[in-house]
Amino acid sequence: MSLLFDASGDVADFGSPATLRTPDPFTIMFWVYQVAIVNGFHYWSVVQDTATTRRRFRVSSAGGNLQVLIDRAPDTSYITNDPPMAAGRNGLWTFLACTYNSAAAAGQIVNIYLGTLSSVAAERTYGTTTNGSGANTNNAADVVRIGNGAGNNDGGNARIGPFALVAAELSLAQIIGWQFRPRVLASTNQFLRLGYRELGQQFDWSGNGNHSTGLTGVAVAAEPPLVAPFGFDVGWMGAFTAAAP
Repeated sequence: MSLLFDASGDVADFGSPATLRTPDPFTIMFWVYQVAIVNGFHYWSVVQDTATTRRRFRVSSAGGNLQVLIDRAPDTSYITNDPPMAAGRNGLWTFLACTYNSAAAAGQIVNIYLGTLSSVAAERTYGTTTNGSGANTNNAADVVRIGNGAGNNDGGNARIGPFALVAAELSLAQIIGWQFRPRVLASTNQFLRLGYRELGQQFDWSGNGNHSTGLTGVAVAAEPPLVAPFGFDVGWMGAFTAAAP
């Protein structure tokens, strides 16, 4: 299953756990079905209400560019110029991923990737690569959200399905490995199958207890056509014996 975020106030909240607020480095990976482009739609954010966003992965233009921003002094901000989520992605499942590592080389602090059901993830090109510097801003009261940002004014029109936050900078090969088989990897701080518990608490399958603390306005929707999430049954394999000599 997945969750549909199709109004400005729709959001899934996850409270203020440090394992979601503060990792550096980190990798975020998820599947999204864009119904329509909504400029400013936050797929994921760490926010201090009502106006401050500490971290975000969002749609940054009406044409479908993407931004990853980390609150520092000055901020880290990478914005694509391809644009990855142009209108041609409407009505399709798309795999998105980003990495952040403040210790990486200039131009590699953030990486943004996109894949599809028929093509492996590949890095996008950028119009802005502001590397930033200094410590990552951190406040223990900041709230982690999927589907919205500060003030709950950054909703969109899309379904979000399998989602993971890993406290490591994964290689592209590792990201591609997760793309078609979403699962718990080493250093995974949160792994969600959004919608699997319908509109109940969204369960974190990583074992870290980073479950949702509340849902607002969302609906349950169909999931991406991937492999079965919790194992599979290959069916009857036959009962054969060796032929008599």
